[in-house]
Amino acid sequence: MLKTTILVAGLAAAIGTFGFAGTIPDPTMGVQGGSLSDPISIGSTLIPSGGGGGEFGFYNPFPNFITALTFDVLIKPNLDVTLGFDPATLFTCNDASNPTLANPFFLNCGVTYDNGSGLLAISFFGVNPSDNSDSTDNEQGEQEGIPPLLPGCADNPDGAGCTDVGHFIITLDNNFGVGSDNGGWSVANSPALFSTDPTPGVADITTAPEPSSAAFLLAGLAGLALFGRKLTRRTSRF
Repeated sequence: MLKTTILVAGLAAAIGTFGFAGTIPDPTMGVQGGSLSDPISIGSTLIPSGGGGGEFGFYNPFPNFITALTFDVLIKPNLDVTLGFDPATLFTCNDASNPTLANPFFLNCGVTYDNGSGLLAISFFGVNPSDNSDSTDNEQGEQEGIPPLLPGCADNPDGAGCTDVGHFIITLDNNFGVGSDNGGWSVANSPALFSTDPTPGVADITTAPEPSSAAFLLAGLAGLALFGRKLTRRTSRF
């Protein structure tokens, strides 16, 4: 398996109330373009490095665009948000307006937390209508979703001419970085959040034809509906 990139970055938050000094290296997740990767599917998992980060490369194995993508992970339940300890603000992701690394494929991202189960979900969703570019466009920076592989590349996605379109990276490194393998995704770095070292997994994938102006609203609504469902899906994975 070839390792590439998916990004995660977050806010630093004081947690002295919970008996820990200093700040959490916020667990972050981001998306960027990539190459030389593996097919993404529901159940694909990210195993953070010993430093609590890591980069993971995927490609879109579906015939249509990926228009929404959700990861979930089990963290500690019953974290007291009334004391200002809100996991939904401690985990951050990159959207299209992120100043550190703008999401090249999706307009929006969001984080939600179920206090009772400890299930936390990070979703990337929302796409622009098509600019009617040709099929060789990798769509990076256009926020039209993640395109499928080029015709003829399904049998050899890492072959010559096939490593750009349809490939992307997820990074868990601090500040949406690539290559440091350092982040907040470990018990050692975020003891107030995790009881065991986390392994975020793909919970939901939405696909659709390249979004046209007519389909744009429907794609956005599908992403919002997916974001609302994600906390109740795939709890059996844990």
